[in-house]
Amino acid sequence: MRDLPALLSPAGDRACLNAALSGGADVVYLGYTQFSARASAANFDADSLRGAVELCHEYGVRVYVAVNTLIAPEEMDQAVTLLNSLRELGVDAVIIQDLGLLYRARSELPGLILHASTQTSLHNAAGAGWAARSGINRVIAARECKPDTLREMSRILETEAFVHGALCVSVSGQCLFSSMVGCRSGNRGQCAQPCRLPYTWTNLQKPNELKEYTGHKTSGALLSPYDQAQIDNLPALIAAGVCALKIEGRMKKPSYVYHVTKAYRRALDELAAGVSYRADGGTWRTLRRVFDRGGFSRGHTGGDEDAAIIYEAVTDHDVYAQLGEDLTVEAAADPPPIPVDMGLFAYPGAKARLTVTDGAHTVVVESEHALDRAQTPLSKDRAAAQLRKTGGTRYAARSVTADISDAHLPFSMINRLRADGLARLREARLESARPSKPAIQLFVKNNDYPSPTAPQLIARSANAADTALLNAGVDVYEWMPHDLRTDALNAGLADMPESASAERVRFVMPEFISDMGLGIVAEWLLRHSERFGGVTISNPGQLFVKYDLPLHADSTIHTFNPHASRLLFDEGCETVTLSPELTNAQIRQFPKLGGRFVVNAYGRERLMLLSHCPARAELGLKSHREACALCESGRGADGTTLTDRTGAEFPFVRLRTPDECRLRLLNCVPTDLSRAGCFGLGTSVRLTFWDEPPKRRMDIARRYADAMAGKPLLDSMDYRYTTGHARRGV
Repeated sequence: MRDLPALLSPAGDRACLNAALSGGADVVYLGYTQFSARASAANFDADSLRGAVELCHEYGVRVYVAVNTLIAPEEMDQAVTLLNSLRELGVDAVIIQDLGLLYRARSELPGLILHASTQTSLHNAAGAGWAARSGINRVIAARECKPDTLREMSRILETEAFVHGALCVSVSGQCLFSSMVGCRSGNRGQCAQPCRLPYTWTNLQKPNELKEYTGHKTSGALLSPYDQAQIDNLPALIAAGVCALKIEGRMKKPSYVYHVTKAYRRALDELAAGVSYRADGGTWRTLRRVFDRGGFSRGHTGGDEDAAIIYEAVTDHDVYAQLGEDLTVEAAADPPPIPVDMGLFAYPGAKARLTVTDGAHTVVVESEHALDRAQTPLSKDRAAAQLRKTGGTRYAARSVTADISDAHLPFSMINRLRADGLARLREARLESARPSKPAIQLFVKNNDYPSPTAPQLIARSANAADTALLNAGVDVYEWMPHDLRTDALNAGLADMPESASAERVRFVMPEFISDMGLGIVAEWLLRHSERFGGVTISNPGQLFVKYDLPLHADSTIHTFNPHASRLLFDEGCETVTLSPELTNAQIRQFPKLGGRFVVNAYGRERLMLLSHCPARAELGLKSHREACALCESGRGADGTTLTDRTGAEFPFVRLRTPDECRLRLLNCVPTDLSRAGCFGLGTSVRLTFWDEPPKRRMDIARRYADAMAGKPLLDSMDYRYTTGHARRGV
């Protein structure tokens, strides 16, 4: 038998937990009633969670609890108390997203096993390296990772991959769509799924020889992916070294949990036996019957792209097929009993002795007193039949032997021995299932955080020539190139005036980049480090890279509480950009604790980071994305818009790294906090320019510079804008 990855199944409630156990899960993952990214699931409170852990451990199944939302400052102590309770309860691991919660756990809760949620956006070997260094035991890899990337990550740290169920269209943890548009934050477990709604994509590129793309429109659920099903791709994931395969679905029904788990259990068992496995027609029909969103893709990990990822037909959220009795009754059943073997020894003059074993654990119980000789001896068959009466327990007798001779052995004694034996066996199973507590090096607290300075005005754009904003009252310019290929970087650097003070110019890293791309960009940056006074990193994994430049943390590394900022300051960051989901009242608390902070005060928020392209999907392209040149020919998605049912237009901006291409989906209007109190928070403020003409950039920069200098805001703004979460929060 080959050692294969563990199979993880979702449990949104007790019925789904039973379904996961019945289907053959090695691990169940579930949420507590607080701090769960699936807040709409039933989840488990303290009492039901205790029962769930005991039930799973009795069956030899591990339990992971998701505490994977961002934690508000006022919630942090409560979240740490919860983690301590979970540790004492004996859960096998806790899944977290929040860096502040990581900081507190590694400072105060040694031995707690921590898994980095896919919401942490760790997607390369650098991310795995940072996680290992930070005391994380496992990374749940971004769904966009290819097997080669998973292989490199798995060489550093345990890696877990999603294999079945719903796909987030945005890189997980990098989505603000529901938050900014609907005030329901995915990072806080309240996602309203705007990705499942209909949109119109309009290609507004200049006319070219291919007339069908001039002003072309297409409508549908353009952000709605198929569910993924990698049941036939398991050998590639196994070869990549992942330690666990995860089924999505804490919002799904027991029938889904049971039948999907059962299908993947069978596949893994056959692969473990050395049998080449491919799902047959019956398996695929069952998978579609329990949940069907128009079919399946193999997901990004399985090699599918664009048209193979997106299902444009508008669907609602209740897309279950009509299930027959054959699919519902079996899923609703309690978990099957645990088989045990029992052996009874009973002779006059000695104590009766019962041995009970499940194959891995063996217990022996005895009668209180030695047995008398019986006038009418009990037969072996009758004794064995009495031992088999295990009703009311989770055990069933697989085999029973009775070695008895002339002893007085009443049924009441047999019943007591059986009950005591099964209770002792249960205790042994629960004890062996308690997770070990590995030695964890706690974070060393560094109290020498960067001392507060006067708030600065920071401007950011993709046009290196915008360093001219430094002459309009801007203190720091951040160059955020959209194309990070070496030739494009060299060309952009040539546009940057040599007179621009390097100390006042920073380079901005992309929020998602492969190890190869990261290496190329970091090497380029080292060669030209004299032109920059710092680098702004956009993913925790980028903390694992050498730059020889001061570090600054971007808002895409979610800093939602002061402890998250402490972690980043400990990592050497000189400034930390706070989450755009914080309110002014929450932000105001950060500078009081020490350190330098930045808020995004102006600019279209990036709502999503997409790994599919609507232009390629419209053309039916499913592979070879690395060779795509649609944007260069004016037929791609860069510069086009997505329009919702209200007429709001959301622009696409391409992010081109050395070996990959992704799309940033921007908000329909810019955030502007100039009249929302951003100047009295004690933080620096950042302006991010995307599509504004040069004069407007200058005007906005001067407006903010004047305000920061204490001048009154007299002019009115002639554009639509939002104040984001400055007052409303999430």
